[in-house]
Amino acid sequence: MTALVQQSTAIQREFTPQDVELIKRTVAKEATDGELKLFMAIASRTGLDPFARQIFFVKRGGVGQTTISIDGFRLIAERSGKYEGQLGPYWCGPDGEWKDVWLKDEPPAAAKVGIMRAGFREPLWAVANFSAYNAGSPIWKKMPALMCSKVAEMLALRRSFPMELSGLYGVEEMEQANSDVAPAVPSGPAENPIVKAFAGVGVTLEGLEAAIGAKQAEWSPSQVDDLRAAYKKIKSGTPADAALAALGVIEPVVE
Repeated sequence: MTALVQQSTAIQREFTPQDVELIKRTVAKEATDGELKLFMAIASRTGLDPFARQIFFVKRGGVGQTTISIDGFRLIAERSGKYEGQLGPYWCGPDGEWKDVWLKDEPPAAAKVGIMRAGFREPLWAVANFSAYNAGSPIWKKMPALMCSKVAEMLALRRSFPMELSGLYGVEEMEQANSDVAPAVPSGPAENPIVKAFAGVGVTLEGLEAAIGAKQAEWSPSQVDDLRAAYKKIKSGTPADAALAALGVIEPVVE
């Protein structure tokens, strides 16, 4: 346990007030004070460098998110001391036949990557379906095979290193989800994008706090991620009380 704590602490990054001010003006210039605080906390915990584009802030539809690049994923895995490379990427079409290079003009149906971690008998594989992650943006249209393989690698790395990468996502993974989110209606503290989003489906701040058993100021990145997942379920038709009750032991308050 001691070695584990030392390893986690060793990668933490310290930011000076000058660094924070520069990040606020450049990397996260659209962030509210609350979003900037969360962004800095995640950057510090992961030890990633915002100026090297390893971690960055994006805002879509008024909702701010902290995401990391594929280089950030790889760096965190390497720092664990357990990363031993990967197999792939491989791509397949509708026929399900995997290839180590994609030469067709049309996008692949899926991509997969296997991560080799020390102490594991077999690689940990992850598959990304193109239809599930394609956001229809120019970069997805121009380089569909590359984008799909990046998502597959992120999925595989997070599966292989859950302690280090839990709750962390790349832009490539989030684009499709963000394109499905309707504009939020403000409710509760204005600087919190999660509160804004849930207001649009009739859920109060008290309901969100009850659902995860913690006050807003104490929400961890993993809890915020759980709330985003619950929001997607609600938007897909799951009753709000059912989606939120699954997150914690306290029954949520729903308008």
